[in-house]
Amino acid sequence: MRWMLMRALFQRRKEMNDQLILKVNRIIDVEIDTLFDIWTQPEHLMKWWGPKNITCINANVNLIEGGEYRFVNELDTGETIEIYGEYLVTEPPTLLRFTWNVENISENEIVTVKFVEMSEKTEVKVMHEGVQNNKVKDSHNLGWSGCFEKLRDYIKKNNSI
Repeated sequence: MRWMLMRALFQRRKEMNDQLILKVNRIIDVEIDTLFDIWTQPEHLMKWWGPKNITCINANVNLIEGGEYRFVNELDTGETIEIYGEYLVTEPPTLLRFTWNVENISENEIVTVKFVEMSEKTEVKVMHEGVQNNKVKDSHNLGWSGCFEKLRDYIKKNNSI
């Protein structure tokens, strides 16, 4: 009986270790309070969220712990993909932690976004946990990297933000 328990614990630990973690860090040329607003307010999100060839056509954010968010992204083919989840931690302007689900791609992942003040700039540290395989990890990496590119472009075009 004891060996069965040990085997079950070993299997669970192996499953947790088999999940991948993606880390993406960038320094953004805007103050922390402004960046946090750009990151969490739908009117801003819809203008920069998603990599190239993807447009955020709808963003709903209930920025409280237990609140939900949902982004609808439209691909250049016209197909839409929804990203949704629940905020687990909201500590403006320094920390967000939320569940991450992408329909038909991934579910029950956890994303932590830390905003670190650097004078008139902000370092953003994204940690995406619970990724099931390298294909999904690579897709998420492209997505986050593309988001950061569009975020930088949005801030440059709107330097009065």
